[in-house]
Amino acid sequence: MNVKAQAVMAANHGLITRSQALDCGLSSADIRHLLHIRRLVLVRRGVYADAEVWNDLDEYVGRPRLQTRA
Repeated sequence: MNVKAQAVMAANHGLITRSQALDCGLSSADIRHLLHIRRLVLVRRGVYADAEVWNDLDEYVGRPRLQTRA
């Protein structure tokens, strides 16, 4: 993942939209690859979370909050 995308995610609680990722220079193939290798997690349609952030959240409070933000 490139530095621009990481900066966007850092500013947005670990989230990035598909359009933001594309604007940061990632291609559709890059996004699919990051999902495949589990560096990104699909939170809801068109919104992805950094897998480390997602995995550090508990499933009862943290993940639902992030899903709401998405």
